[in-house]
Amino acid sequence: KTSDRYIKFYVAARQAGLEIKKVEKIFESFTEVSALLGLKTEELTGIYLALEQMLSKGKVTTEELRRQLGERLPGAFDLMAKALKVNTSELDRMLKAGEVLSKDALPLLTEEMSKFYGLTGKGVDTLQTATQKLSTSWDLLIESMNNSTGVGKLWQTVLERYASALRNVSE
Repeated sequence: KTSDRYIKFYVAARQAGLEIKKVEKIFESFTEVSALLGLKTEELTGIYLALEQMLSKGKVTTEELRRQLGERLPGAFDLMAKALKVNTSELDRMLKAGEVLSKDALPLLTEEMSKFYGLTGKGVDTLQTATQKLSTSWDLLIESMNNSTGVGKLWQTVLERYASALRNVSE
């Protein structure tokens, strides 16, 4: 599920030391590009997995950049090279040497990708995009409520009543 993957990506990004604004920019930009390219949900989930793994390891590896991200996002390797102001041979050497830190490189990649695809930051207005944003927001809300003391039970009661009301309307 994409929203589950986003939560893991978010946690990895925060643990890597990325500011919330940068985390949101990366998430929104990759989501917008996937919508522009018409990627399927499982492909977007794979993008988040690649980003999460890069952040969890603290560095960008050839596996995540070329294989996981590159298979879903054409040109990702070239965009990363351009973002880091090196050629692809130099990027390949840097990756093998473990010199590309994810917390520094991913925001640069995001900016380069945004320029390349002409992202406006306004998102792509489709029903699928709106539904995905709602689903992600809902899952984050539920996660937050589960982690709060006392409030979780109150919200559980409210949601059970809301679900009951929706069932009555649909019958």
